This record gives sequence, structure tokens and C-alpha cells, in this order.
Amino acid sequence: MAVTSVGLPGAEVAVIALTVVCVTLFILPPLNRQLVLLLKNHVYLTAYDNMSQSQQTDIVRQIITLDPFRQIQPGNKQRFIH
Repeated sequence: MAVTSVGLPGAEVAVIALTVVCVTLFILPPLNRQLVLLLKNHVYLTAYDNMSQSQQTDIVRQIITLDPFRQIQPGNKQRFIH
């Protein structure tokens, strides 16, 4: 409703939304290609890929996941693996 409160009719809002969707769909393939090229030569991912399945499983099990709902109390020193 914010766009229509500016005074644009509903049809123009739909055209703007459709344009945004089309532009996004147009730029996604080149962005995906760049990301694939970037990740293909990444040092850490290449090392992980060359590990055995058991080594990969051990690495994943060692990863500490952070609970987004847990609050760290002031003065509580917690260490995280970087």
C-alpha cells in the first residue's frame, strides 16, 4: 500500500513488480556463473573435497552451531572456533 499511497495506480505497481522480477531473472545466471567460478578455486573447499568421507564427517561434527535465540550473558567468556 505504500506505493499506491504515492498515487500510482495498481496497474503501474504491477508493471514495476514485473520489471523487478524480470531483471532479477535476467541477472541470476551470470551471478551464478561468477559464484561457481569463485567457489571452484577456493582453497579451503578444494582441501575439503580432497578429504576422505570420514574426515569430512569429522569436520562437520566439529562445527559449532550458534543458537540465534541464546543470549550471551555479560562476563560469560565463550570461545568459538573460527
